[in-house]
Amino acid sequence: MAIMAIWAYAALTPYRTLVREARAGNTQAVYRAMLAAWAGYASAQHNAGVLYDRGWGVLQNHIKAVAWYRKAAMQRNAAAEYNLGVNHDNGWGVPQSSTKARYWYTAAAVQGYARAENALGIDYRDSPGVPQNHAKAIYWFRKAAAQGYAKARSNLAAFQEQQSSPLKLFGAGLKEITRGQLEPVLVSAGLAPHKGQVGAQWWSDQYDVNGRVKGATRLMVGYTYNNRFAIARYTFPGLGDTGLVRRVIGTVKAQYGAPTRVTR
Repeated sequence: MAIMAIWAYAALTPYRTLVREARAGNTQAVYRAMLAAWAGYASAQHNAGVLYDRGWGVLQNHIKAVAWYRKAAMQRNAAAEYNLGVNHDNGWGVPQSSTKARYWYTAAAVQGYARAENALGIDYRDSPGVPQNHAKAIYWFRKAAAQGYAKARSNLAAFQEQQSSPLKLFGAGLKEITRGQLEPVLVSAGLAPHKGQVGAQWWSDQYDVNGRVKGATRLMVGYTYNNRFAIARYTFPGLGDTGLVRRVIGTVKAQYGAPTRVTR
């Protein structure tokens, strides 16, 4: 009876209380939490996963963290499902998989877990490994925001403002868009990195246009120091032909608005 009482107490211990005690080095709190996890309490199994994920009160071990999350997820613990999504997203304790991350975010989100709803919104907005869907991104941001989740409110407002931007590149609004959001859009549009020059190690990304914009051979996209969109520049050969110059300007103006300037 005494052991059962300990298990029940540990299973009912508020998550924040357990984290505070574990981080403070309270080994008894960690011991009680692990007893409850082994007894099969889903919330305690999730908590055990967090302790191993963060290295709070135990040696950090992402593989053990994932094992505990899975045990809790088998009982439909939404927090554990969300954390499985995070671990698959980042490759912590498991091979990185955007597909599996989305699966677990969705499993938690459909239960109304606000952090998962927000994560799913981010996933649909700009995950490079799975198809994007901006309508679904807004839907999930709104679901999380309706529960008062501040990050979702911020993400929703920023994304809606970005989508309302009059200046777009292959359908993506450019206002405040980040490199991480724009790069997968360009790749999905059929552009190919020019000699591998795409990524945060470059101040600008270089793409071969591959016929996506008539007459252009290359697209340069520049970013600010914090990886926000700053400039886009197409290269058109044969600008000695004034007729071609006028047609190029007309094409750019029709698709993206009047160009800032045309240089030779």
